Amino acid sequence: MSVDLIKHIKLGFNFATSMVDPEQDFLPYWGIVYDGKNSLVHGRIDNCDPPFCWMEIILLNRKLTGTRQAEEVEKGLRKWCQTDFHPDGLRYPSHKSGSKHVYCFLHGLAYVLDAMVSWYELTKENWVKTKIDSMIAGLRRIASEANFYADLTQEEDLYGGGLYFPFNNYVPEKIWDPNKYSQINCYELASSGTFILPLTRYYEITGDEKAKEFAEGLTKYILTQSYLYGFDGRFIGHFHRNMWSIVGILKYAHLVNNEEYFQRARQIYQFAEGLGSNFGWFPEMVALKDPSLEYCETCCIYDMIYGALVLAQAGSDEHWDRVSRYTKNHLLKSQFQNTSMIEDHNLAEKLLGGFSGWTQVNDYFTRDGKIFICGCCSWHGIKALHYIWEAITQRTNNSIYINLLLDKEDNDVIIRTSLPEKGQIEIELKHPAELYLRIPIWARNDLVAKYNGRIVSPEWKESYLRFKDVKLGDKIQVNFSVPEYREKVKISGREFLVEWLGDMVMQIEPKGKFLPLY
Repeated sequence: MSVDLIKHIKLGFNFATSMVDPEQDFLPYWGIVYDGKNSLVHGRIDNCDPPFCWMEIILLNRKLTGTRQAEEVEKGLRKWCQTDFHPDGLRYPSHKSGSKHVYCFLHGLAYVLDAMVSWYELTKENWVKTKIDSMIAGLRRIASEANFYADLTQEEDLYGGGLYFPFNNYVPEKIWDPNKYSQINCYELASSGTFILPLTRYYEITGDEKAKEFAEGLTKYILTQSYLYGFDGRFIGHFHRNMWSIVGILKYAHLVNNEEYFQRARQIYQFAEGLGSNFGWFPEMVALKDPSLEYCETCCIYDMIYGALVLAQAGSDEHWDRVSRYTKNHLLKSQFQNTSMIEDHNLAEKLLGGFSGWTQVNDYFTRDGKIFICGCCSWHGIKALHYIWEAITQRTNNSIYINLLLDKEDNDVIIRTSLPEKGQIEIELKHPAELYLRIPIWARNDLVAKYNGRIVSPEWKESYLRFKDVKLGDKIQVNFSVPEYREKVKISGREFLVEWLGDMVMQIEPKGKFLPLY
């Protein structure tokens, strides 16, 4: 029953290469709210960000598995990804659904930019970098400067009160005048922050100073002038838009060593942690309706996993445990894996590996018996799997760190676990190194370590067991007790009884009406 991330990643590849239309150059289908009768149809958003998101999934999978499957699909997606770019650097997607409205959907463009940053990181294709640079320049041109908040005595005050986008849709050739808009809602303002993470990633990869300055300006506005977040980190509205911004700020602040921004973003992240569960369910909306009616978007789980990874890598050791819990439980439970849920076999095979946009705490179906598989949640769910895979191990000079107790084999190490049934992990290095193995907080009782079958007492370095001078072919085995317990919890206004085995949820009461997840 140990978690096989590669299996789930391959299922994600199936989704990205199957949820396409061969009759339209493999244009993606963004998703479906399946009610037992309907089928896939194209909609307005299919040519917005999905071609880019699907391409990122394919490229990530090619890097990890080496597969050359679905090359025709990739070829078609590449065509879509080179269409509808305007000389101003932005993309105004044509809508195959017949819509006559042409505009740049900024929230979708943030997805495009994030996917293209990964695309460039993976392939170093020059045309991709050219498009990214033009897009950043175009976005900077239309961003409004909050100069009315600036301290005019501080000439070095970058962009005064920061940068923001007053609306979510931008019409070609229009320039926003912030003086003409006095009522800007928090839903649209939150979209300004969604660009911070891709801009930060691009700066990290390329050293592009324009991307860094842009991320700084957006961060400054979101944290100091937007009024989106209370003094204690509280916010309302769309969880994903808010938290995609905040994890971007965490990443940016950590990268540039801005402790003030980092601690403020961490405070907001901690508030978000309290909105959901300790196994990865988080609400789609915050404080806008009865919380017991909320569903969880996989996008929300992605945000919390990415944020936990940033915090863990910044030294918050406990967040490794949260990455593990969120991954093993609600992230994987949100992936569509049971094709028997859908009578249409061809549709079920296309959806296989996608991720849900609306899960209940303990049901894959909505309260009225529908299944919602959507593009943004599938993209984020599959991206999360790849980020987690990378984070399991870390190589630094002649040392290898194992951060998460998940199975993995790469060029450095073979890791095999028997969790949750048995507290055992077996490790074999593929070259000599010093090994650091992180032991979760719950697994530090009755711990026994063996080196080539001999019981040893490795020293602790904080939460890591240190094994010195491990040689090629040496085998390390660590055994520990796996606690089993139940806890009563309140999630989104409802009470549940959760049964744990280690850090995996075995059962939740009450069970869902249609398809219980646990």
